[in-house]
Amino acid sequence: MKKIKFLLPLIAAGLLIGCTPAAKDNSGESSGNTAITSIDESKHADTSEVPTSSTVEDKNSIEWAAAKKAMSGKEFKLTGPNGGFAKEGNVYNVNVAGDYTVEGYLEGQINVTVDGVKLIFKDTFIQNNEHAAVNFATSGTLKIGAVKDTKNYFINPVLSSYKDAAGMYGKDGTIEYASEAGSAIYCVGSTQHGVKAKKIIFTSGGDFWFQGTNDGSGLNTNNCLSNDEATEGYNIHCVNCKNGIKADKKIELSRGNIFLYNLVTGLKTDENETDVDGVSTDYHITLGAGVKVTHEKVTTLIDTPREDVAGATFDPARA
Repeated sequence: MKKIKFLLPLIAAGLLIGCTPAAKDNSGESSGNTAITSIDESKHADTSEVPTSSTVEDKNSIEWAAAKKAMSGKEFKLTGPNGGFAKEGNVYNVNVAGDYTVEGYLEGQINVTVDGVKLIFKDTFIQNNEHAAVNFATSGTLKIGAVKDTKNYFINPVLSSYKDAAGMYGKDGTIEYASEAGSAIYCVGSTQHGVKAKKIIFTSGGDFWFQGTNDGSGLNTNNCLSNDEATEGYNIHCVNCKNGIKADKKIELSRGNIFLYNLVTGLKTDENETDVDGVSTDYHITLGAGVKVTHEKVTTLIDTPREDVAGATFDPARA
């Protein structure tokens, strides 16, 4: 079998988190638009040794347990505009636009309630057993970045009854990833999706890792896009779940590396049910000449009514 050499430097010894069943819908779900003032972590046992669905070591899993152990004693710090956030229990509510630097270990949540915020992470570990580690509770855009040579983890480690449980969640907003080269962001969702947002944009920098469940996606969104005003590349890793990137409407990426591993479908959109001839120009996947897709253990690489991927490079080549 073809080995994916780019992944080896990122793997450290530790527990592997595989796919877990998705949560059922229930009337107690959070809308994602209401500020959560506290999270009851006492309902759950210590999750530093959560069992996986597979006992076989997998070089492509996001090994967050070892990182948790190493970072758990590190003081959590959130710095930004004066009076920009309020701490309620183990939730930090960001209420003023601006740039915020985040570092250290937190069992809780960063809950962003306004447009115009950028969170810049510097060796951060945030775990939330019930809701999202980072929640974007409004419309507009939340920018996510990471400092060069840092690793940052956003973990929903166990099955939750709340549908907003994920690494990051933005029900009505856009999450834009713009990090420094050499940084890494890891998002794990053990309820359904690694990240779920109305729109997801990739602008620049580093490695972005996303892992959902066997009924979910690494990334789940209406539209997954590149910011074509930027020129710096990025690496998107989607591993160990049903879909790598699942967009309700379209995936349009003009550059960057996409790594897909152990998935039912790599890149997927819905079909336009109102189009009686079965062909839609609205629901599509477009990959530009600056895109390289490396894939292994993917049953269906692309599933969409219309694709324009002739300029992209695939390794191995598409059949």
